[in-house]
Amino acid sequence: MKTRIFALLSAIGICAVSTTVAPAADACGPISPRDQVTWVIQDHFSALNAHDRTRLLAVWKENALVFTEGTPTTVEPIEQAATRWLTAKHPVTFDVSGIEVREHNAIAHVNVVFEGRQLADTIYFKENANKAWQIAGKSSRDLHPATVAAAFRY
Repeated sequence: MKTRIFALLSAIGICAVSTTVAPAADACGPISPRDQVTWVIQDHFSALNAHDRTRLLAVWKENALVFTEGTPTTVEPIEQAATRWLTAKHPVTFDVSGIEVREHNAIAHVNVVFEGRQLADTIYFKENANKAWQIAGKSSRDLHPATVAAAFRY
C-alpha cells in the first residue's frame, strides 16, 4: 500500500514538472534579428578590445566604409580604420541605445567612449547570403568636439 502511494505521488510530481517545463521549451525558437545584430555589435567591440584584427574584420562586410565626422571629416575603408582603432591603448566601452531592424538590413545607434572621446555611432548592417548579419558601414560623430578659442581685438 505504501508503495502505491509513493508511485502515485511520483507520477503526479513527474506530470507537474513536465507541464512546467513544456511552456519554457516552447519559448525557445529562432533567434530574433535584433538579438543577432546585438551579438554582432558585442563581437565588434570585444574584438576591438582584444586587439584581434581577424575577429574584428570578420563581423564587417568586405569593402565597408567608415565615416568619421569631425575635423577633419574622413571616409576610409574598414581595413584602414581597423588599423587605426587597434592602436587604442584604453578599453572601448559602448552602450546600444537603439536598433531598427528591417527586412534585410538594420541600423544600430551606439554610444561609445573611445580614447576618452564620447562618440555617437550609427552602425549599418546588411544580412548576407547565409542570413548572417554583418556591419556594412559606420558613421561616428564626436559628442563633445574640441572648442576653438577665438581671440578678439578691440
